[in-house]
Order: sequence, then C-alpha cells, then structure tokens
Amino acid sequence: MDARLLDYYNRELRHLRESQGLRLDEAARRVGVALPALARIERGKATAKPACLRALLDLYGVGILEQRRAMAEMAGDRRRRDWWAFSQETLPSGQSIRAHVEAEASSLRTYQSQVIHELVQTEDYARDAITAANPKRTPEETDRLIALRMQRQKLLVHPEPLRLWIILDESAIRRPARSPGAMRGQLIHLKEVSQLPNVTLQVLSFSAGLHPALNGSFTIIEFPGALDPDIVCCEAPGGLFVMDERETVVRGRAAVFDHLRAAALPPGISADLISDAGRYC
Repeated sequence: MDARLLDYYNRELRHLRESQGLRLDEAARRVGVALPALARIERGKATAKPACLRALLDLYGVGILEQRRAMAEMAGDRRRRDWWAFSQETLPSGQSIRAHVEAEASSLRTYQSQVIHELVQTEDYARDAITAANPKRTPEETDRLIALRMQRQKLLVHPEPLRLWIILDESAIRRPARSPGAMRGQLIHLKEVSQLPNVTLQVLSFSAGLHPALNGSFTIIEFPGALDPDIVCCEAPGGLFVMDERETVVRGRAAVFDHLRAAALPPGISADLISDAGRYC
C-alpha cells in the first residue's frame, strides 16, 4: 500500500479513538491487542491485521460500509487490493463502493431481472448497456467504465476466485442489444462463463410466472471473515447502489433467492435456453 495512504489510515484510527474519548491503553485492552502494538499501528510503524482492524472499527462505532471497506485495505493481506483508488476515480456515485466491496467478497448470489450481470458481460454488450443507461455519458467515461468492468471480471479467474451464483430472468437473455451481433456474442460468452467451476448460472423462465423478486434485481454479498456480515445490494433510482447489512434484510433476500433458484431452470437446461435465444439474435 502507498505509504501516504497507510499514514492517512493510521492517523484516522487515532482520530476515531480520540473522538470516542478512549485512551490508547483502554482501546488496546478492549480489543485484546498489546498496547505497544496499537501504538505502533497509530504511528504508522505497523499494519493492523484484519481481525484487529475490524475490532477497532467496531469499538470506534464505525458503521458506514464505505469507510469500513476502505479502511480494511490497510490490512493489506486480501487477494485483491487495487480497486479503491481506481474505482473512485472511474465510477459514478455509489458504484465505487460496489466495486470495492465486490473485490473483498468471497461469494455473490444475484438475481438480474433486466440485463446481464456486469461480471459476465462482454465489452460490446457492456458498451450498449452503459450507453442505454446514460446516453449523455462521454465516450471517454464509457471507455473507462468498460475497462474497469473487464478488470472486475478477473475476480472469477483469480487463484482464489469469487464464487458467483447468477439467476437471470429470461427477459435479460431475450432483450436484444443495440449493436449488431453484440447479443449473440454475449450469449455465447454466458455459456462459456457458466462452465467455470465457481460459477452457477440459472435462467428464470417466463413459465415460472409471478415470483417474489418482481420489485427488481438484488445481490447478496458474502465475505470470508466470520466477523463481516453478509450484505444485500440493490439498484436505486439514479444509479446509486444501496447496501444493507441488517440481519432481517439479509435473511429476507436469502429466502427470496432460495425461492428463485428452486423455480429457475437447472444449469444444464438454462444453458440450452441461452443457446436457443442466441439462434434468434
């Protein structure tokens, strides 16, 4: 990690502690870390381990997900590190948080009602989707978004790959893209990605009828640490990505996802339906 960024986080930890009226020795005792160790962390001489950092953030009352994830980068031992600075400069409001959280996750369970999920989009399809969502975006902005989207997809082929379970509404594979051949290429790519051992892809066919996710797409994100709760994310008007880590919300969406995957076509039959849709592009 850049030395200046590390120094910022260390100073922020000290500020957070002092804002809670805690002495250094009291904070060290309450999180179960040696006083000299915490002193070295705050002086920038050492880096907090993930468990220690989470305990400190909990003690200091840090509940804003964006700040928790950004500061967790100080731990430095996660497998995907370069997202935060890049995505903040590139993505619209709310999207930078999603890219960073996604990079920290161990698995995603997602239902997509209208478009193909970004982690399995081709460049041509992504360009059409980005342009359709905001026609006023400049070509340079669109190019940066596509580049980041392609970079994010490397999470699926990393040595410690992200586990991804996607349920696509049939409308997402039937709705044509704007560019000639873009949808056909996208559907071919979908079948290829579905063969990855860490990816499960199902299609919720029209024949499934009404279902409990008619209010839109959502994603359940799971993290590797036992102290990191699962979160639910969904799109909101204006493109903001809303996150909620309340247990009741997570449990509710998990139940909905279980219903959807039971109602969706099995992966093999889903692949056949995708191939069939591709013949009409």
